[in-house]
Amino acid sequence: MDEQVLADRERILGPDHPDTLCSRNNLAAAYWQAGRTDQALALFQALLPDLERVLGARHPRTVSARRLLRELQPNDVTDMLRKARAGDEEARIRLPRELRPLADGPSPHRPASD
Repeated sequence: MDEQVLADRERILGPDHPDTLCSRNNLAAAYWQAGRTDQALALFQALLPDLERVLGARHPRTVSARRLLRELQPNDVTDMLRKARAGDEEARIRLPRELRPLADGPSPHRPASD
């Protein structure tokens, strides 16, 4: 749904219209919430310079996108945790001991079952 809205807005309003930028932001956030972090990261990385150019660095949408982009930036520990949750035993072993239980627990995108 978000993908179609974005395509329509880009076609009708153009790629730099604030509503189109909002749709790009919404799609990236939807990807993030669905656990599609690689796609969300790519969209936020492409979106941020456009938001800064069109809306300004201090606009709430720009600030929000910048914050989410920081959260999505991979680092060694989050990458190992993601791999461990996906079943990569080597990554699980490389995790710091205190973080290993997190590899066995629910991810933010895979809630615990009751």
